[in-house]
Amino acid sequence: MVTLENVAKAAGVSRSTVSLVLNDHPSIPETTRARVKQAAVEVGYVYNRRAASLRSKKSGLIAIAINDLESPYFAEVVAGAQAELEAQGFMTILSNSGEDAEKQKNFLMRIREFAVDGVLVCPAAGAQTNMIEDIQVWSKSIVVFSRPLDGMVVDFVGGDNFLGMGLIMDHLIERGHRQIAHIGYNPLVSTSRDRVRCFQERMSSIGRDVPPELVIACDATREGGYMAMKDLLRSQIKVTAVACHNDVLAFGAMLAIREAGIVPGKDISITGSDNVSEATLWNPGLTTVDVPRGDLGRRAARILVEKLKSPNVPIVSEWIEPRLIIRGSSDALVRE
Repeated sequence: MVTLENVAKAAGVSRSTVSLVLNDHPSIPETTRARVKQAAVEVGYVYNRRAASLRSKKSGLIAIAINDLESPYFAEVVAGAQAELEAQGFMTILSNSGEDAEKQKNFLMRIREFAVDGVLVCPAAGAQTNMIEDIQVWSKSIVVFSRPLDGMVVDFVGGDNFLGMGLIMDHLIERGHRQIAHIGYNPLVSTSRDRVRCFQERMSSIGRDVPPELVIACDATREGGYMAMKDLLRSQIKVTAVACHNDVLAFGAMLAIREAGIVPGKDISITGSDNVSEATLWNPGLTTVDVPRGDLGRRAARILVEKLKSPNVPIVSEWIEPRLIIRGSSDALVRE
């Protein structure tokens, strides 16, 4: 077995210097640090993280519980969080619950066995505040991102979903739209509830009641948007615009519209939310609202690291302001 002594001999330093380097102690000059790490590679030394964790009572592990990794939005958020945590010297354990709240809760209970230092979590659909409270029994280092839970007392960072839908609705109303549908309602998700509440309030502000058939519940997927739009077209309910819960739903809706011989952005306006990379590639491009996904993930990670360094700092609640991105999918102008 290769030992610290082997590394020290290869690098021409003391054993204690090798130990300080491997524990990232700031007192070691960068040139010495680089020489020791190169020597460790050359002699084949493998750092015993488990033994170090027992000594320091720190594992260097962060758990990330994500609700839906197949979503490009959440994938970009997680990528930002992982990049920041790795830069801070942490490794991550990732779980994708696929919007299964029970599966997510079981993961968050099991990770206690791995002595993780902290937890980042985006609640799955239907998750309850007690899921967070159960974690807080054994760890105060937890940050919720993107989706708040009613009544939670925990650090949080996410986009302002009510404001984001307000930007979309104001844009559509200014274009003359009065017959607007919403696709993608999910009462189990806080972001959806906020967006639908704003949608209904904006419709009420222009004197329009929203019948139930114009708030369409479906999975937040491309297939969900496609099927919901086909059903809406078959119903022959007159709409001039559709505000989708997210971009992926809007992509599916535009596929259904084109299949029916209708031109999105000309015959009917379609909007999304999240501004994922694909939104610029469609013809027409998708009008949406943007919250910087990578920045959101990195900010959540920084808040968690700050919490690990100073557990008693006040709870942070940050709402990132979205911005409207206007593209060709909302060009349709209604003149009454």
